[in-house]
Amino acid sequence: MEPSGGDAEAESAGAEEWAEVEPEPEALEAAAEGEVAPRLEPEDGRQWYVVHCYSGYENKVRHNLEQRIETMNMKDKIFDVVVPTEEEMEIKDGKRRTVERRVFPGYILVQMLMDEDSWYVVRNTPGVTGFVGMGNEPTPLRPEEVAQIVKRMEAEAPR
Repeated sequence: MEPSGGDAEAESAGAEEWAEVEPEPEALEAAAEGEVAPRLEPEDGRQWYVVHCYSGYENKVRHNLEQRIETMNMKDKIFDVVVPTEEEMEIKDGKRRTVERRVFPGYILVQMLMDEDSWYVVRNTPGVTGFVGMGNEPTPLRPEEVAQIVKRMEAEAPR
């Protein structure tokens, strides 16, 4: 006896449900408000790298690197420089206030196309001590690692 056609139709309908991917509500809201979330997936070879710098000088290094990108015409290879921060509730002198705290002191994130020129620009920026990776080979972050960092940065401070 052959299986009825109804079971096969139900199975194919179930497979179609899995094939359709709905955007998350937060992404729809952000798009409606004109906000654009950073792309987490590598696009045309660009990836996120972790760069080690002097602790406490992350913002200065970010500023220095952004200036070098501008003056050395590297906007087409180095796309974004981020100092990961999160908001934290602090109680000082009996008063509550929200402060921005660095998530990874001594590190910044750089989204770039890795080649000799872009490596040279980042590596020789004042305050940069090197890339994170094995030996002399910088290791890019996985998309899920970037997503986790972005989620942590976007989280609200406890009240």
